[in-house]
Amino acid sequence: EVVSKGAVALVVEKDVDVSNLVSSNGDKVVVVKVNDTRYALAMTSAAYFGYPAEQLKTIGITGTKGKSTTAGMIHQVFNRCNVPCGLIGTGGAYYADTVERLRNTTPESVEVFRLLRNMIDNHVKVVVMEVSSQGLKMARVDGIIFDYAIFTNLGPDHIGEGEHADFEE
Repeated sequence: EVVSKGAVALVVEKDVDVSNLVSSNGDKVVVVKVNDTRYALAMTSAAYFGYPAEQLKTIGITGTKGKSTTAGMIHQVFNRCNVPCGLIGTGGAYYADTVERLRNTTPESVEVFRLLRNMIDNHVKVVVMEVSSQGLKMARVDGIIFDYAIFTNLGPDHIGEGEHADFEE
C-alpha cells in the first residue's frame, strides 16, 4: 500500500516480499530490516534534522508526577534571565513567540527533532523537555543525550492496559 502511494524504501522489523513491487519512479523498492523500527525512526529523524539536540543544552525531566510544573519553572527562569529557552511538554511546545499544540507530552521522535530544529532556527539556546515513561518506552527521545536529567519521583499511576504492564517495566 505504501509503495502504491510513492514510498521507495521500507524500514521493517519483519521480512517482507517486495520482489514484485516497483516504486513510482520505476526503481526496485529498497528494504532495510532493523531490530527496532521506532529506534530507527528516531535515529533517521535526528539525522534528517541535522542532529539539533547536539546544538542545544537539553534538560529532560521524567517521573510520575511533577514534570509539567518543574519544566515550566525551569523554562521561566531561563527566559527571565534572558537565555532563550524552549519547552516541550504536556501544554505544548513553546519557543521564541511560537506555541504549538502537541498530541503527547513527549511527541513522536520525528516531531521532537523537528521542534528542536525550529528552536535552533529561532535562536533558542536551551530546551526543557517533559520526558514521559511512555516517551521513553516508545523511543521518542532516542538520539538525544540529555545534558541534564531530572527525575521527580516514581509511582504506579501509569500501570495498566496501553501504558506499562507492571511496575518493573
